[in-house]
Amino acid sequence: MKIKQGKQVKPRRVIIYGDNGIGKSSWAASWPSPLALNIEDGMNGIDCDCTERICTFEDYIDALRWLWKNENSYRTLITDTCDWLEELIFQSVAKEFAVKLNRPIDYVEDIGYGKGYEAVESRWRQVIDATTYLWERGYHVVFTCHSKIAKFKSPEGESYDYYAPSINDKGSDIICQWCDEVLFAKYRTVTRKVDEGFGTKRNIAIGQTERILCTQESPSHVGKNRLGLPAEMSLDFAEFEPFIGNINGMVVSGSSKKKVQQDG
Repeated sequence: MKIKQGKQVKPRRVIIYGDNGIGKSSWAASWPSPLALNIEDGMNGIDCDCTERICTFEDYIDALRWLWKNENSYRTLITDTCDWLEELIFQSVAKEFAVKLNRPIDYVEDIGYGKGYEAVESRWRQVIDATTYLWERGYHVVFTCHSKIAKFKSPEGESYDYYAPSINDKGSDIICQWCDEVLFAKYRTVTRKVDEGFGTKRNIAIGQTERILCTQESPSHVGKNRLGLPAEMSLDFAEFEPFIGNINGMVVSGSSKKKVQQDG
């Protein structure tokens, strides 16, 4: 049995989620030597290597296979975005069962008996298995995702709403459990009190001037980290970077060469 001693510096596994346009993709593109698997087609205005737009789940897996097989200098793998990847998963499952059942399938729910969502869960695990292989070879893995408002049904009190990644619960559970950091990007809303008369006051928003990264679980959002991060920090990779450590000597396909092969 091999025993490791002391703190182990490993590549990070991260999901960052938040509103559209807040800067998730730009933040992800600031990681070391990134390659974005471009599903949403939102990387065009960002200085980052990215694939052509990926339009099927099978093409997404093929892109991961390319990284397995080819020497390259990339150190960070970005999936942009999880919710668009999930739509490709839904399409893949519907296509598979349309052949099996010999009838048109438009939605996963049309498959029946929960089999559709079992197949969806299986594909999410395929994503994690594939990215785990790359992570073990030295890649940081960063998923971006939009946010949604979900409802928590408390067994001990009243239910309440909270922010979560905008994907099906099965996929969200798989990714959030696998990732080391689950980060929620939001605006800090500046408010002021307005006197409405008769001793009544209310808060009104007067601007959204600061972008915040929430790093810990809260009743208002899903979150976690294994880096000892402050509960809130600026949505600025320069502030986050010192916490990830220095991952040196990444070996990809038996080489640390900087040249990227263009064919398989």
